[in-house]
Parts: sequence; structure tokens; C-alpha cells
Amino acid sequence: MQDANANNDNEEAEEEIDELAKKEAKELEAAKRERMELIASERKALANDVPDQGKATLEEKFHYLVSQSEVFAHFLAGE
Repeated sequence: MQDANANNDNEEAEEEIDELAKKEAKELEAAKRERMELIASERKALANDVPDQGKATLEEKFHYLVSQSEVFAHFLAGE
């Protein structure tokens, strides 16, 4: 009788673990999809921010480069 109860408890525990694993896999897939959408939108935004090299004036190119360097200024600052 105890063996039957123990087996039943083990099966229930395994089913619960399987359900949790499936739930986690779905959450990871949703997070991956969201991250890919975010990356795609950022790439699109960056493509729109880059001045057209053929039509951009020297001043527009300069401002674009300065704005890009400001993004990475903390790396250049050191400690």
C-alpha cells in the first residue's frame, strides 16, 4: 500500500515538474520573441537616424558622429 502511495506521489511530482518545465519554456520563448522584436525595432530606428551619405551635408554628418560618440563617452572616461 505504501509503495502505491509513493509511486502515485512520484508521478504527481513528475507531472508537476513537467508542467513547470513547459511553462518555463513558453516564458523563455516569449522573452526571446520580445527581445528579437526589440532588436528589430532598434535596427529600424538606427537605419532611420543615419543620414543618407549621398545627400547629407558635412554639418549633418558631423552632428551624427558627435551624437554617436556621446553614447560611448562613458567608456572613454575610464574610472
